[in-house]
Amino acid sequence: MVVYGYVKGAAALLFEHLTLYPVRGVQIYHDCHEHITYFRVWGIQISFHYAPVSRATPAGKPAQRWDGMRLQLIAVELFTLACADLPCGRLPAHCGLPSAFTPTMRGNRLVEHVVTVNGSHRRLWARWHPRALFEQKLQSLDMALHFSIWRTNRFTLLCRKDMQLVRFMRYDGSNYDALVGTLIDYRYPIPRRTPHELFPGYLYYITPRLRLRAMRLQDYVRLLSQNSYLYSGAGQFYNLLVTYDIACHLTLRFPTLRCACTLITNRHAVADRHFTHAMLLRIPPHSRMRRLKVWLLIDPAGLLRHFRIEELPPALIGAYLSAEDYYQEFEITTRGGRKGIYAYRRHHLLPPRFRDIQIFRYHAYVQRQDGLWAIYSLHRERFVSPFIYTRIWYDRHLFIIFGEVAGRPTVIHEFFNPDSPDYF
Repeated sequence: MVVYGYVKGAAALLFEHLTLYPVRGVQIYHDCHEHITYFRVWGIQISFHYAPVSRATPAGKPAQRWDGMRLQLIAVELFTLACADLPCGRLPAHCGLPSAFTPTMRGNRLVEHVVTVNGSHRRLWARWHPRALFEQKLQSLDMALHFSIWRTNRFTLLCRKDMQLVRFMRYDGSNYDALVGTLIDYRYPIPRRTPHELFPGYLYYITPRLRLRAMRLQDYVRLLSQNSYLYSGAGQFYNLLVTYDIACHLTLRFPTLRCACTLITNRHAVADRHFTHAMLLRIPPHSRMRRLKVWLLIDPAGLLRHFRIEELPPALIGAYLSAEDYYQEFEITTRGGRKGIYAYRRHHLLPPRFRDIQIFRYHAYVQRQDGLWAIYSLHRERFVSPFIYTRIWYDRHLFIIFGEVAGRPTVIHEFFNPDSPDYF
């Protein structure tokens, strides 16, 4: 009923929660070098190896080292001892999880430990880590030139910034059972459309709102920009983005080829652009669009189908291998103890004047100095709620995001409300 990976995931969530809301008598510490997370309660130390604690989470204090007690041997007795001290001898009612915790973190979230074997970024300890992601950069370049979402019937993409997997499968009119079995996670009550409600020839996927939806052709480029890593399983992934110089070279050789820049495409608040060779040459010399690996090749006609990476000038390949992989579009900045959001390495969406900010995918929870929270849409680049919540949490049993207003819980979003207009 409770697997080991679930326990470690819950330990990581508890650790992050306690960094935000400390409890008297509880000490926490995360040793990022030994990859051990410690809790000390009533003098008893509980530790977990390789709990997926975010690198951005403070380590806690004071520093701890293992006491040498193997509590696995008395797990039942320890649990009984803890529960006996609770009011009425029973577990407390659900009182909220960290506000950044949402249902899509369960099952599809990967822990990021990256090794690149053709470039300069290598973390040797990740080679043996059971959940490491490996990238062969030359293979990534080959895949970036030849992968076609227009002709592929089944694949998995990875959103690298928060390690979310998104599966896709094309409906051909006769593979309904395979499509539903591949896309729908049995742990979520995702509404299932009947076969006659699906459209043959369309790619289907599960949206962030946990709905089975067809993907329109006009959304292909934007979706690839947001989930720009092709995941092949067994820890292997391929970056589908290339450098500016390669984009220029290929659009010169193939005049009808177009490119999209993730620094623009991922911003829903601005109009998207598909670049020709002439448009690429007009980009300012010192622009980050020239420095970062942010270019997606748009090739529905298959112009590059028979193109080999050996045909690229060696200097372009060398520059590609040393170029930075860019995927963290939104960074939390701190100035004078206050936080803001810096976007696309270009400008502040929110200046650093807030007490706390937490980001999950394309929404941010923002806390004012008076302790009240609001929700900010990173896509639309504006607040989508006022500062009225004293806290925000997700109930993983009810699949509802709650906010507390004046001491009363309020539904912010209910994922599976049958009365919702987008239920089916």
